[in-house]
Order: sequence, then structure tokens, then C-alpha cells
Amino acid sequence: MATTFDVILFTDTTNYPQWTRGYGTHRLASHLRQHGFSVLVVDFSIALTYSLFTRICDLAIGDNTQMVGFSTTWWPYRVPFQKNEIVNLT
Repeated sequence: MATTFDVILFTDTTNYPQWTRGYGTHRLASHLRQHGFSVLVVDFSIALTYSLFTRICDLAIGDNTQMVGFSTTWWPYRVPFQKNEIVNLT
């Protein structure tokens, strides 16, 4: 049986190609885990295709899931419709 999570958090990186994990999302995940929640953090969400995003959701979301969250801190700094080997728009 697949493992599902109480909370799923999607986060991004500050800027391509300097891959770093965002502090805020992981800090929130740590706090939630300390209080008994199971948490999945998906880093580098800009690299996800829509089909991969839906596949992750299909596998991770269950009857126990209470929240799916999106860190949007870095979204305003993205170049619209940027296309490279990492960013997928399909």
C-alpha cells in the first residue's frame, strides 16, 4: 500500500541554476513533523511537468491529507514562459 501524507508542500529554488532548498518550507515541515504530522516536501517544483505533478499528487494524497501547500516566494522572479532543459511548460 502506498504511503500518503498529512501535508504536501511544493517549493522552488531562488534562481536557476543555483539550486538551493528554501528554508521556509523545510522549517514549516520540521515544525509540523514535531507535532505529529507526516509531511512530504517536493523541492524544485519548477522542474515538474504537469503529468509529474499530478502523479505525485495521485501517490501522496490520501484520506489523511489535510493540506497541499505551495511556496510562491520565488514565482514573481521567474521569466514568463522560460524554457530550458530544467523548466517544463507541458
